[in-house]
Amino acid sequence: MLRIGSGSAVTSDEQLAASGGLSATNLAHLRVKRLARLGRDGELLRMAGLADVVVANPPVPVKDAVLAAIYTHTVAEPLSQGDLATAREKLIDAGPLNNYASDGVYQGFRDLGFFVIRKGDKLIALSSYCTHQKCELKAERDHSFYCRCHGSTFDPGGKVTEGPATRNLPALPTINQNGHLLVKVTGT
Repeated sequence: MLRIGSGSAVTSDEQLAASGGLSATNLAHLRVKRLARLGRDGELLRMAGLADVVVANPPVPVKDAVLAAIYTHTVAEPLSQGDLATAREKLIDAGPLNNYASDGVYQGFRDLGFFVIRKGDKLIALSSYCTHQKCELKAERDHSFYCRCHGSTFDPGGKVTEGPATRNLPALPTINQNGHLLVKVTGT
């Protein structure tokens, strides 16, 4: 840390960026690679602005570092136990991003545990299982979701609109890898 004038602390990274030595994008790439080298994958995946870095099509070493961190946190454990089926289920390639160009609910992965929802420039994955008792949801024409088992309903953003469910649908982590949408399916 460097101290400037009034005692405010400035990191050497911030000083380099301020002097025109490195752009914010380059600094983010360096942070990703540094955290990966140090084996701090969890911290890398929690890094502020990581989604922006990945969407901006970074250099291959940065993509590789992010994918390695995802691998470590998603599929390494099941693979180490010889459970290839679980490892495959946890990180799902939902296909090219251009498959989701129009606003709406895409149901192609409902049986694998999620819906893909496009609204404007936002693309998210929501669990396709009711939070009441894990029944599979049905997407309605108005983009809301309905549980046939007990009648719970959820709005297009996954918020409960009618019980017995009391918890909103969880959003699943996604990543853009080489123009493909990858979805991390958890035990939702």
